[in-house]
Order: sequence, then C-alpha cells, then structure tokens
Amino acid sequence: MNEIPKLNLKTLAYLAGNGNKSALKELLERESKVCRAFFRKHNLPPNDIQDLVQNVLIKITKNIQNLRIASTYPKWAKTIARNELYDYLRLKRKSKFQYMTNNELAEISKNIPNNTTNPLDEILVAELKNKVKNSIKFLPDEYKKAIIMRDIAGLSYSKIAEISKINLGTVKSRISRAREKLKKIVEPYLSEL
Repeated sequence: MNEIPKLNLKTLAYLAGNGNKSALKELLERESKVCRAFFRKHNLPPNDIQDLVQNVLIKITKNIQNLRIASTYPKWAKTIARNELYDYLRLKRKSKFQYMTNNELAEISKNIPNNTTNPLDEILVAELKNKVKNSIKFLPDEYKKAIIMRDIAGLSYSKIAEISKINLGTVKSRISRAREKLKKIVEPYLSEL
C-alpha cells in the first residue's frame, strides 16, 4: 500500500480503526512528530517528552478502534496528548514539595520552646507534641502540606501561597481546617489527661 503516506489523517484514522496496520503505522509516525512539537512547546526535558509521546502513541494504538467518527481524530488525538501533559504536570507539581520525614519533624520539634518546670508537665507536653506530630500524618495532603509549612517550618501565609501556587485565602482556609482536624484528632487524648 504505497498510497498510505499521501492520505489525510482522518482517512488514516478510519483505516487504522478498521485494522489496517500500514495506516496505523503511518498515523503513529505523523502523530509522533505532532506530539513531540506539542510537548517541546512546553519546555519539557527531552527524556520526558519521549516518554509522553510514547504514552500518547500507546493510547492511540489501544483505542483507535473505539473512535466512532474518524473525522474527529485530530481533536481526539490532541485531547489524549493534552491529558498526558496535564497528568505529567500534576505529578511534577506534587513532587516539588516533599513532606518532611519523621526525623525532620523530630528535629524541628526540638526547637519548640518548653517553658514548663514541672517534670510531669514536661512529659505531658512532650507527649502532646508527639501526638500532634503523629496526627499530622492523618490529614489530607493539602492540609498536611499547609500546616507543615506554616506551623512547623514557620513560613508566612504569602510564602505558602507562592510555593503552593494558590491564593492567600485558600492557604488561610486550609491551615484553619487543618488545625480544626488536628484538634478533633487530639481532643480525645486531652480528655484522658
């Protein structure tokens, strides 16, 4: 089938969707170039671009037979590429801020001033600090991140908003909600004292 390279994308999509392997091969070669250009536009690292292109081509190959109207192929393929990009950026954003390990939390909590003089009070305060520190693990990620940055790392609300790329009101709301959730987690412990 030497005529395949001269066909338009919609025709290639139709043929590929109906099992024509030559059409699928040509479609994937063309789509590879389009995807590579699309991802390059977003200044992604070359290795990541290659991985994203490969993911898009795999999804096209697996799902081309489910494309009901071949004329919608260009938009359909672009949606697959865009979704791959969004997933990539979402994962990249999550990994930018890494949560503190227990050792880091312990190190920071050492610096919290302890003004008590009674040994029993010191033990209770230490237990309470430990309970709060351990309770942070049970918060939803968005609250955990906000409370760690504010109450443990001591960052300002505006700095947290800048790092998290959310508005200041959202930061304040998340911190307030995180504190409320921590209070509910720790309250049963306080009533036992």
